[in-house]
Amino acid sequence: MAETGLQATIAPQGELEIGSPIRIVLVVTNGGDRPVTLPNPDMGTPPDELAWTFGQETYQIATLKWLGLLALAVVDPNGETLDDIGPVPWTSPILRPDLELAPGESMELSMTLTDFVELPAPGLYEVDVGYGPPSGRIWAHTELPVHKGRAEGRGARSSQD
Repeated sequence: MAETGLQATIAPQGELEIGSPIRIVLVVTNGGDRPVTLPNPDMGTPPDELAWTFGQETYQIATLKWLGLLALAVVDPNGETLDDIGPVPWTSPILRPDLELAPGESMELSMTLTDFVELPAPGLYEVDVGYGPPSGRIWAHTELPVHKGRAEGRGARSSQD
């Protein structure tokens, strides 16, 4: 998607400690000189019958992944790709109209990374997030230095965002 002028970055939010929820934000910016259309990330709210135990933000990310509009890959310090343990919404949301990003405008997607992958130990993790349909996905890459946390455990998942 380089010809569209889209740029994507990933930034950590808060502490990066084993045993605590690890949060990141994907920022997609239109660095071009023309408007760019992207899928709308608004997936609405989880239906009551779904009995969703995670928060709204995790529902949004899980639904985007389920629809093939968001891709996530995490590689641990040993070079192994981590398995996706994320919740699956098993629902079909009503898709909102596409977003149009004017030149200079951005959209953000925040997520609790540890709702989707288990980080087994401290170290440097590589994270790739892609947004958009597979044929025109914009990718961002970052390295997250995750430290030994105060809390015990192999990772933490949020029960609510």
